Order: sequence, then structure tokens, then C-alpha cells
Amino acid sequence: MSEDQSFTRVHTTRVFEEIALQIRVRLATGRLRPGDRLPSERDLAQQLGVGRNSVREALRALEVSGILQLHKGGAGGAFIAQPTGDVVISAMRDMYQLGAITPEQFTEARIGLTEQVVRLACEERASATTMSAAPGSPWNSTRS
Repeated sequence: MSEDQSFTRVHTTRVFEEIALQIRVRLATGRLRPGDRLPSERDLAQQLGVGRNSVREALRALEVSGILQLHKGGAGGAFIAQPTGDVVISAMRDMYQLGAITPEQFTEARIGLTEQVVRLACEERASATTMSAAPGSPWNSTRS
């Protein structure tokens, strides 16, 4: 068989990964926002045509990744979490402690993040300065 007739390997995903991906896509496209409540496990399972155990596993995976907060009780459920850096910090710490990244790689990542933060802060400051200097702006200190 020639190379142009060869097939590519088929990769299958687990059901809970597909469920989590659908929730991630809705979050990325703005169809879900922080604070939004997801349907109940039963309703999600019915809508997706999967078992409740698969839904539960997807929700737990999204909770561990910091995307969801799961609350118990009558007013409980799965809620889209407010974004924080805690998950990134925890992941970086774990990767470093497990030896998955070297101190040099860790330092390189820290420097790269610092550069991005400084750049964004400068852009934000420049934008605020432009806004405050605009004629008619309540922050414009010059009087006409």
C-alpha cells in the first residue's frame, strides 16, 4: 500500500470529555457566563443522551479545572465559576513538584507571564490616560 492510501489513527474520546467540551465551548462563545447555573444532572443527561454518571464525571472534571463550582442542597447545582488564577497556580506548583518542568522552564514561564502583565497594564494605562484627556471628560483637568 502506498503512503497516500494509508489511514490515520482513530482517536476516541470518553463520553465525559465530550460533555465537558460542550460546556467549555458554550463558555468560550459566551453562551454561558460566570454565575450561570447549568441544568440538573438528570436534565443534562437527558438532553445529551448519556448516563448521569458520565454527566457527573464531566462536572467533577470541570470543577477540578476551576470552571465550575458544585453546590449541594436545594439551591445547589453546577454553576459557572468566577475566573481566578488559583487553578493555574496549583497546576504550576504540581508540575514543578512532580518534576514535569525544570526550574529553568518555571522561571521562563514566570518571565513570559510578567512581560504580558506589564504590556497589558501599559495598554490599560494608556487607554485610561487617553480617556481622561478627552474634551468634555470629567477627568480632564483643563478648563475651556
